[in-house]
Amino acid sequence: MLHSKPTNEETGDKDNLLGSKANVDPHLVKGTDIFQCQTCGVAFLTEEEVVGHVQVVHFPCKYCAKVCEKRFPLQKKLDAHARIHDPEHRQERVTCEICGRSYQFKTTYMRHMRTHIDSESQTFMCDVCGKRVMSRVSLRHHRRLHTGERPFVCDTCGKPFNSSGILRVHKRSHTGEKPYSCENCGKSFTQRSTLVVHMRYHTGERPYECHLCTKSFVTKTLLGAHLKIHS
Repeated sequence: MLHSKPTNEETGDKDNLLGSKANVDPHLVKGTDIFQCQTCGVAFLTEEEVVGHVQVVHFPCKYCAKVCEKRFPLQKKLDAHARIHDPEHRQERVTCEICGRSYQFKTTYMRHMRTHIDSESQTFMCDVCGKRVMSRVSLRHHRRLHTGERPFVCDTCGKPFNSSGILRVHKRSHTGEKPYSCENCGKSFTQRSTLVVHMRYHTGERPYECHLCTKSFVTKTLLGAHLKIHS
């Protein structure tokens, strides 16, 4: 059984870390809606992501798993989580038969397997920068990054976007609509992708693994921030 790993920091700082706008900057890059952690400078696309980052990385940890450093609000939740690190309960790692690399989560393994697929025959390449995407629609959206074209305009504030999907999500900032709800805690989000990331804090899934050490992370952005310590 894993025991709590207390810190010397006072838990009273939680409201300051999570509730204050001073911890995020919604205008890090002029003309964008990028949110920035004011503690370490890591940037995120949504406020929900930067709040999750602050919770995981900077908030004092009273109940931490020693193996994976996942954080919990109660000792009993930490004890329940500890079972996944017990050899009798732990799932076997999935190994790639092509290159031999192994992964803790099947989702990470499936993402890795796509790297062995013939990218030349199954993707569409941008003739400006050479980037490959999975569909013609994605290629059309990508090319607008080069041309600066933003044909989809918000009828409320006049802000333009390069895809109808991004405009649809933006409009929810005006209406307050948050159609994607967590079935565990009830918290709601404007984007499905943000809900997917949020759910990982409940399940413990960390699909982005560092190839230089044993640590794994809930988002690619957090992995990127971690990789800087190896450079």
